[in-house]
Amino acid sequence: TNIQKVYLVDVAKRYDRIDSAEVKDGKFTLAGSFDKDAFLGVGAEPYCLFINDGSNVSMDLTNYTLKGSALNMKLNIYDRHIDSLGNKAKEIIQPYLTAQASGKTQEELQALLPTIQQNLVPLEGELNSYCKQIIKDNPDNIIPAAFFENVIYEYELSELKALLDPKYPYVNHPMMKGIKDYVAKEEAKQAIVGKQFIDIEENDVDGKPHKLSEYVGKGN
Repeated sequence: TNIQKVYLVDVAKRYDRIDSAEVKDGKFTLAGSFDKDAFLGVGAEPYCLFINDGSNVSMDLTNYTLKGSALNMKLNIYDRHIDSLGNKAKEIIQPYLTAQASGKTQEELQALLPTIQQNLVPLEGELNSYCKQIIKDNPDNIIPAAFFENVIYEYELSELKALLDPKYPYVNHPMMKGIKDYVAKEEAKQAIVGKQFIDIEENDVDGKPHKLSEYVGKGN
C-alpha cells in the first residue's frame, strides 16, 4: 500500500480524526484508550471499521479486512459489502465526472443525469435492504447501532418503536441517541392529531380581530 499515514476516526462524530500514526515498512501501530464499544475506524479514507470491545484487532489496509473478535469480523463482512455497493455507485456516476472533467456544457451534463439517477435507484434500494437485514439479523449485539441512521426513514414509526425495545443490546448505545430523539419527536407530533385546536385571535391588516375558528373547517 502507498498509505503514508493512517488515522483513527470516531464514526459517531462523522468520522472525526482522534489519532494518527505514520506508516513505516507497510506497518503501523495505534495504542491508547477510548470509550468502550465505540465504533471506530482506521485508515486514510476509506476506513476499516471496528468496535472497541477490548479485544485485539489487526488490520490489512490493502483490502480493508481485519482479524479480531467474532463481533468485529462480522462487522467487517458487512462493511466490505457496503463498500462494494459504494464502488458500484461510483461506476454509475463516473461518466458524469468524466464528462465534467472534459469540459462538457451544462446542457450536456444535465442530459446524463436521468440515466445516472435511474441506475442509482435500485442500488440505493439494495443498500437500504441490506442495512435493514443487518438490523434484523443482530438483535443480540450492538452492530445495528452503526446502521440505523442509514435507514431511519425507511421504517414506519411503529416499526422503529418495536426495534427500540430495551431488550435489544444496541438500544442504549450512544449512537442510538439520534434515533430515539427522532422517534420521540414523531410521537409528539402524532399525539396532537385529532385534538381540539387552540382558538387563537389576531388582528387582520385593518386592525380588526379574528379568531382561528372563523376559518378552520371552512376550506381556508
